[in-house]
Amino acid sequence: MEEDRGWKEMRRMRMKRRNEEKEEELLCVKFNFPRNFPHLNIRKVLIDVLLFLFGRKAVAGAFPRRIGHPYQNRTPPKRKKPRTSFTRIQIAELEKRFHKQKYLASAERAALAKSLKMTDAQVKTWFQNRRTKWRGVSTARRARRHSPPSPSPSPSPTSPAPTIPQAPSVSPPPISLPLPSPS
Repeated sequence: MEEDRGWKEMRRMRMKRRNEEKEEELLCVKFNFPRNFPHLNIRKVLIDVLLFLFGRKAVAGAFPRRIGHPYQNRTPPKRKKPRTSFTRIQIAELEKRFHKQKYLASAERAALAKSLKMTDAQVKTWFQNRRTKWRGVSTARRARRHSPPSPSPSPSPTSPAPTIPQAPSVSPPPISLPLPSPS
């Protein structure tokens, strides 16, 4: 994470320097300054000269600056559409159709949407979401079916162990086998 932050800072500084170089280039072109101005901090010198010669307005126009985040100048995004809630009847019909058919052709989807007073996109989205849910449930069932049964939880040390009544034990009668004689 620290390396990532350092990389981003280096990139930001590089972009800042590149923008300053562009501003200096603009000034040199706009006010006929020589491109190889001998001073190391040409930007500062140019600003001072421009302020002296033309006042603050000339300098402000010479340096187009972006204030804030670059995306702030874009048109504001459209408001997010509120979540659509379907009626129980619509959901029941959609579920019934889903159990018969996991995928709908566009004509079938349009007919179903019309019969349920929904848009084609709503039916399409509902089926996509339902298939995703169905796949998740299917994989969970398969995983449970193939996994070994989990051991029963051991009783906690604070609770007494449950006593299980046992049937009286009956031992089988002793069997006597002839022993081989020592020869």
